[in-house]
Amino acid sequence: MFLGWTAIGLAWYWAVRLRKPVVHGSIYRWDGQVTTFVPFEGPCYRCMYPTQPPPELAPACAVAGPRRRHLERLARRRDVRTLPRGQCGGGPMTSAAQPATGPAIERYEAVIGIEIHTRLRTASKMFCRCSTEYDGAPPNTHVCPVCLGLPGALPVINRRAVELVLATGMAIEATTPEITRWDRKNYFYPDLPKGYQISQYELPIVQGGSLPIHTEDGTKTIRITRAHLEEDAGKSLHEDFRGMSGIDLNRAGTPLLEIVTEPDLRGAGEAVAYARALHALVTWIGICDGNMQEGSFRCDANVSVRRAPDQPLGTRCEIKNLNSIRFGAQAIEYEARRQIGVLEEGGAIVQQTRLFDSGRGVTRPMRSKEEAHDYRYFPDPDLVPLVLDPAWVEAISAGLPELPDAKKARFISDYGLSDTDAQVLARNSARNQIQLGVSGLGAGAKPEEAREVALADRERLEETIAGAH
Repeated sequence: MFLGWTAIGLAWYWAVRLRKPVVHGSIYRWDGQVTTFVPFEGPCYRCMYPTQPPPELAPACAVAGPRRRHLERLARRRDVRTLPRGQCGGGPMTSAAQPATGPAIERYEAVIGIEIHTRLRTASKMFCRCSTEYDGAPPNTHVCPVCLGLPGALPVINRRAVELVLATGMAIEATTPEITRWDRKNYFYPDLPKGYQISQYELPIVQGGSLPIHTEDGTKTIRITRAHLEEDAGKSLHEDFRGMSGIDLNRAGTPLLEIVTEPDLRGAGEAVAYARALHALVTWIGICDGNMQEGSFRCDANVSVRRAPDQPLGTRCEIKNLNSIRFGAQAIEYEARRQIGVLEEGGAIVQQTRLFDSGRGVTRPMRSKEEAHDYRYFPDPDLVPLVLDPAWVEAISAGLPELPDAKKARFISDYGLSDTDAQVLARNSARNQIQLGVSGLGAGAKPEEAREVALADRERLEETIAGAH
């Protein structure tokens, strides 16, 4: 009797769990599903794809030598299909359509919304006393029970981080609520030790606001939906280990400000102008050092396309972790062309999260795109709502420096500078922290004198910028 039931169980397991998966690299991928069974070290050791990669990356995934032959023998033994060498194919999350070119692009409009994560300049982490000066430190040396998420550890709000976020809200003319609240954003990732992220959802600390940008077509105001405080995750290290990944939690718990726009941007040019304007703002008011290479200022772009401005917004794809403005522009341009190519061939856009491969200049799928309900937000039981004292908020507002746009307007009205000279001086001095000679002139200075001083300032700025690069 026991042997009979055992035989039935094994037969079911063989029929259901081992039914013709596809061998790719070192993984099995079930037909049409995203669940994977990992028999060896993990994803394909060449392309690091957990699923089949798009056709443009297929040649990089060819697995040669004894490893390939071992997988083929295993495939024959388990009655699975083996992908031909270099033929990894598409899959439900990818499309074989080629990016559009030429006239097809002109028939569509790219619609972009941007989420920018700014690492705040605080001495300690968001909810504990661990130092944020961890650059160059050995892995996992700037951690404690709070940022490791150990049982019984309780978070304490970093007052300085709240002040920096309030300053940003005033700089973008946003609304500051009387009460703000902390929520738990639940998801699993190896470098998220708690299994959730302390963030804000229903009552963010900054609501609304706007930021003007300057483009070839003039000045355009970009609406900001919200800006909220949250803690950063750790860092996964893939390059230092063969066949596995390392986890460094020194970054876990550092304070982040996430600034989210409405889908007001049209094309990569406007997205670049917005990123530069916000970068200049946050560095000028001193909330962030703006170092994109170290991840202090990184962007996520939500890209969709539509045929006409009066049509509804299309299905969007999010491009994650863009830490370079130049790469961000390339990623947005490629993703828009990719989506247009799919639509032109009669396909449908799948909402998903993608990564930008700067070496090949393409975006590739990372995972299906989550919605808010997938994160199961709920109020953090360890943190009470924060009541913002109006006197405290007013004191923070009084301590703000003169903003770049206000400085530009003053240069034009007081010194008679041209719009171009005033903009270059105001924005670049903000970005490079340079004291301008023109700022020392009185309001009654002659325009000729102001222009001479402004010209000297521009030359000094250009020398400083050239030396920084």
